[in-house]
Amino acid sequence: MTYDKETRAEEMETELREDKIRETLNELDDGAMDSWIGDNKDELLSDFLDCYSVEWVSFCRDKWNEENK
Repeated sequence: MTYDKETRAEEMETELREDKIRETLNELDDGAMDSWIGDNKDELLSDFLDCYSVEWVSFCRDKWNEENK
């Protein structure tokens, strides 16, 4: 399978964002929230693949707080 340079660059950018999100998730150690993120990781990743790590962590904390009031 061959790719043009633009398509491959977009894929590489997406892969880097996914890696950064996973790295951020792996760094979180907030007990119950960490467990909740683990249970919902696939859905959260698909919803917020385009977010950068700071926005991602903030989003996860907000979602966790909403669901655990």
